[in-house]
Amino acid sequence: MAMISRRDALSLGLVGGTMSMGAAVAIAQSQSTTVIGEELPSLLQDWGFVAHDSLTTGGTVGPDPSQHKHVVEAFRLLFNAPRDKTPYEVAKYFYDLRNDNVGKKYLAEWQGEANPLVVGFFTATRTVPSGDVTPWCAAFMNFCFMASGLSGTGSPLSGTFRDTEHPEFVPVQSPRVGDIAVFWKNGPDGDKGFGHVGFFEKVESGVFSILGGNQGDAISIGRYEVPKHYKKVEFRRIR
Repeated sequence: MAMISRRDALSLGLVGGTMSMGAAVAIAQSQSTTVIGEELPSLLQDWGFVAHDSLTTGGTVGPDPSQHKHVVEAFRLLFNAPRDKTPYEVAKYFYDLRNDNVGKKYLAEWQGEANPLVVGFFTATRTVPSGDVTPWCAAFMNFCFMASGLSGTGSPLSGTFRDTEHPEFVPVQSPRVGDIAVFWKNGPDGDKGFGHVGFFEKVESGVFSILGGNQGDAISIGRYEVPKHYKKVEFRRIR
């Protein structure tokens, strides 16, 4: 079985909106997969990936290898995400992979080997993650925006979704399904942009149900209380 390191997985371009197109085509063509190698370059351009001969990353990503086939499967799942849908609908696509025999294993962080789907969400940020252990709730949100053709924040920091001047969303007081929920972390770090972000589902008895990434280290519907879990929460509606 061919193996690649997590550094190699990043070098194949599941990072920062940059991808080695030739390497990606070679991977797709070498595997039996629904990603068609001949069509992959146009798919990459469609998604906004940048053609690039090579990509070097700073620092060590992780010691454990990722299997070649896992990287290919992650590409398939990423490229199969709906486009021209709302960011919330893109998030639902990933959440619904729990009903897919292959896709469901990519919904959470892995032990040892980095989950290349989670690493792939960072293509929508300006960050090289440390495998799948870098907090990735905002990366997941940004990928959902990118897939829908909208501008996210381009940052892995959840607090960037608090921006009241962002052209794609507006502050609201009464959330509805699909609105952005931005939580402040308890303590001084909350004022520095740290916390959590996801899509609002509902609130019952002060408990907020949120669809998002990095919730229990997975894409899930998490339940949070203010101020038990976070200092406060604000909401943004996508225009």
